[in-house]
Amino acid sequence: MRRDASWFHVMVAGIGLLLFVPLLAEAVEIHPGSDGHWKEYFSFPSGGYDQNQTYAMSSIDDLLLVSLVLTDDVVIVDTVSDELSLWPGFGVRMTEFIGNGESICMGGSVPHYGGELDYSLTYWELNSGNWRAIPPIPAMRISYEFHGMTIDDHGRVWATIGLYNLEVLVDDSWLLLSDGMAIEDHPVCYGWNPGFGIPAFVPTGEVWLPPWSEDSGPVGIDTWSTDDLTLTKNISYATGAGKATDYPGCIYTDSRGITWIIGSHGHGPSEEREQWLALHYQGLWVDIDVNWAPLLWTVCDDAEGNMWFATEYGLLKLAVDDLSWHFFPFPPEIANTPNEVVMRLYGAETGKIYVMLRFSFWSFEE
Repeated sequence: MRRDASWFHVMVAGIGLLLFVPLLAEAVEIHPGSDGHWKEYFSFPSGGYDQNQTYAMSSIDDLLLVSLVLTDDVVIVDTVSDELSLWPGFGVRMTEFIGNGESICMGGSVPHYGGELDYSLTYWELNSGNWRAIPPIPAMRISYEFHGMTIDDHGRVWATIGLYNLEVLVDDSWLLLSDGMAIEDHPVCYGWNPGFGIPAFVPTGEVWLPPWSEDSGPVGIDTWSTDDLTLTKNISYATGAGKATDYPGCIYTDSRGITWIIGSHGHGPSEEREQWLALHYQGLWVDIDVNWAPLLWTVCDDAEGNMWFATEYGLLKLAVDDLSWHFFPFPPEIANTPNEVVMRLYGAETGKIYVMLRFSFWSFEE
């Protein structure tokens, strides 16, 4: 479990984002980190850019679950003992996990006759060790596999199916909230829909739904109420939010309740893109230009509250005690693998940062 809220955390919550205002300074110094200790757990031969060998990663208590593509197995990582075990495949390709500390919810596809797929969820209750199957989503609403999931403050599962359907699980039945068509006057639903990204429950009591693609221009983040399951507003730079909300690639809420949004604009190498980092807390925003950094992919916090960013060249640490930046390059085994990209990060209580890449799985420790 994360450490209890201390006076430091209470102070941070009380003053909102003032702690991070110094990050707005133009002069940025990156301190070279130590080589640290990289540990490889497993790897697969590199494939094309769209040929992942890992699919999803999520945590439940002190366990990490990592799904594999080739075998449909799930690797279980005990972050306390740092030992691995294998959860044999059930003929289900688990394309997304989400946990709430007591249970793990798995979304996957089950082949059956005719080569078609059933798309369903399964709960694994940690305390009882029991499986509980959830009825599949009606086939007529399936456009592709589970793309992303989150659990809200009512314990309901929200899922994006393929790129265009937003569904929520209510009393073991799936409710279609959006099929990608126009909804009122929200720009994310106008014209050619760029598709939905991975939903994220945030401390405001909302589910934030980013677009999947930036190709239709800055469309912002749609926000959904978890009370009445309605679309409430669209967050974009035009409404005073950070630039990252126009082209969001990652939404993450840390142990302080601060939501971090990584956004980038453009295609190709990092030198051809613009990128921003937006921080949100109780309606307040801090918008940070991070174009000095390698291209950011995803983020997590560790047991001490430090923030870790996966970049195209290594891990970038933001130390919260003095707001200093420290860079830890990838080892050659990662750096020299074609098309290798970090997909997920997880900060364990032991101090290790677990790194799920497209073709391998590692941990890093300073």
